[in-house]
Amino acid sequence: MKLAPLGLLVAALVAAPAAFAQAAPKTLSLGDGSATGPLLTRDELRACLQRQTSLNERRQTLERERAASDDERAAIERDGETLKAEAEALDKQREVLDDLARRSRQLNERIADWNSRSQQFAAMPRSGPAADRQRRQLETERQQLDAEVQAMQAEQQAKVADIEAQVAAHRERVARRDARAARWNSDHAALAERSRALQAERDDWVGSCGNRRYREDDEIAIRRGQ
Repeated sequence: MKLAPLGLLVAALVAAPAAFAQAAPKTLSLGDGSATGPLLTRDELRACLQRQTSLNERRQTLERERAASDDERAAIERDGETLKAEAEALDKQREVLDDLARRSRQLNERIADWNSRSQQFAAMPRSGPAADRQRRQLETERQQLDAEVQAMQAEQQAKVADIEAQVAAHRERVARRDARAARWNSDHAALAERSRALQAERDDWVGSCGNRRYREDDEIAIRRGQ
């Protein structure tokens, strides 16, 4: 058996351990990992992961609340359109009241005319068939006018009561819609403030965690509860 020269054997023995050297641990980043700062320790990484989870959960909650807020605003706007249409319909009810007022004036004019003719007839006492016919005619007109007055009064009371009820109900709905809009404005302002606060926390997390690198082994250990 031929022996290798001593120098070559020593060199081989010295070089052999290099084959067993461990590779450098793999590093990752929670963000872009562009910073050159020190690696996160396992405790720092654990805190960063917990903050990241909390931030993501709060962001999702805010997104759900923002969607609900948008739905509420749309509903309030639809209520506004409905109330606007109701107000326009109520304005047209003025035409009904104007027609009642016109017919009432006309009836009053007929009553005034009847009173004038009745007074003239009474001031000039008459007898005979012609006077009897005129007296009966005046009485017939009086009865007809009385019936029209009663009908007019009943119609006025019914229509005015109906319109007043519609106006009162409309005002109540407007008040409820205004209160709902006020609540939405308050809730929306609070939601916007919480969004700004969350963004500030997110920016802080990026500065302290997102731009730092960490060892993959540390993350694996944390996921395992170590």
